[in-house]
Amino acid sequence: MTKGMTETRRETPLISNFSFTLLVAACGGGGGETATARIQSRIVIRDGRVVDGPIVGAIVYVDTNENGAIDEGDVRLGATDEEGKFSGEVNSQHADKPILADLSNAYDTDAPDEKLSGLWRAPTDASVISPLTEYMFREGLSARELALRVGLPSY
Repeated sequence: MTKGMTETRRETPLISNFSFTLLVAACGGGGGETATARIQSRIVIRDGRVVDGPIVGAIVYVDTNENGAIDEGDVRLGATDEEGKFSGEVNSQHADKPILADLSNAYDTDAPDEKLSGLWRAPTDASVISPLTEYMFREGLSARELALRVGLPSY
């Protein structure tokens, strides 16, 4: 599990008892016995921050189809709070996808009169979305490559 993600497990009925009973009865099963087929799904909590200064009101999504745009099927994690923090649940099948911040109704607490717009994107393992993660995403850079490019120490 990477930074910015926690995991919970929930048992989810695959089919209802009633449907299973009908299915078994139709197949010749009987004897009044019922059973429930169950699968285990995992819910992952994705959390982090959207910052330049703290960004308030950005809507954060998981980019399920990894196309760098918000569209139908992307999972909405929630809006950022006064500290730029977000948190939301996503099925584990989408936990390894990039995250997006829609800035269209957001503001930067360091420059509240400045109008924000567009999207900032961040790679899969990010817990922070910022202008630097957008640059990193757009240029296809790793964190190490970004650090080298902008003159920061890399570890």
